[in-house]
Amino acid sequence: MLKINFDAPHPLHHGGGATEAAAWERGRRTGRVFVVLPLPGYFKRTRHLPARSGPGDAFALRDEQRWSGFEDMLAGEYRLADR
Repeated sequence: MLKINFDAPHPLHHGGGATEAAAWERGRRTGRVFVVLPLPGYFKRTRHLPARSGPGDAFALRDEQRWSGFEDMLAGEYRLADR
């Protein structure tokens, strides 16, 4: 199960460009990044997040959870591979 405290404020970064780069850079300092992927329409077919992600695939997927409903969502916790 994903272990994140939703009661505490967390910085949010959107995919693509400088904001995504900032998320991965922050992940290098903290050791982890949470990715939340909405799966509308055709993308509902997506079953899993990639096993590796981030610049140079430096982060490994440690945990993943899917929520199904009107719009499915997939969330995962990535950690630096060397940690």
